[in-house]
Amino acid sequence: MINSGPLKLLTSHAIDGSYVQTALGVLDLALGGTATGQYGALTFTSPTSTVTLDGTLALDLVGGFTLASGDVFDILGGFSGLSGGFSGVTVDGAACSAKSADVWTCAGGFDLTMGLGANVLSFEVASNGGGGGGAVPEASTWAMLLAGFAGLGALGRRGRRRVAGA
Repeated sequence: MINSGPLKLLTSHAIDGSYVQTALGVLDLALGGTATGQYGALTFTSPTSTVTLDGTLALDLVGGFTLASGDVFDILGGFSGLSGGFSGVTVDGAACSAKSADVWTCAGGFDLTMGLGANVLSFEVASNGGGGGGAVPEASTWAMLLAGFAGLGALGRRGRRRVAGA
């Protein structure tokens, strides 16, 4: 199979043969959960199947699914050889930036790490400590902030009293 354009997979599909994705190709996988069958993937039925990659891996989060650190997705499986790699990765249409050939930093504060093992190409989600809406301050931080404002307010009143009494 040769992919020179978008190939959208909502669930796993089996291919008897090899897969070649050109520079214009997009392997678009829907992710609705981490269990097998809840996301798009390609499985090769021939033990001599080869995979040649270029172009983009597009991940679409469906049904309210969100990525979480530790999620692992097997996106290609059962092939005998792999060459090339994705030149771009997107999540819900937002481009991720390449940290290395196998690690992509994406919006929302997570990295996608591509891994190859036992004739399976997978990616793992890991938090990189960035993105998101920011952390919610702890109660002690709020208390220190309020104490600081109270202190500034007291200093301001004290200064005004001196000026009035002078």
